[in-house]
Amino acid sequence: MSPLQAAFVRHNASQCGYCIPGILVAATPLVDRAELTREDVVSELTGNLCRCTGYESIVDAVLDAHQHQHRGEQHGGDQ
Repeated sequence: MSPLQAAFVRHNASQCGYCIPGILVAATPLVDRAELTREDVVSELTGNLCRCTGYESIVDAVLDAHQHQHRGEQHGGDQ
């Protein structure tokens, strides 16, 4: 499981699962950015429709995965 997928589980960001493959594909490059804001995530995921989650948990999961990845880089990648 990728760090992004794990964040989706932690934030309960995938309910029915129908939209998740497209959202994960669209969100994966976002996690690699040096800086990422909530507005960036919302803007980049605009074309992905989800009827179940209301998007907040999806945006939170992407930001969480980004923070975890970059926190690991700051500490020598040991996380």
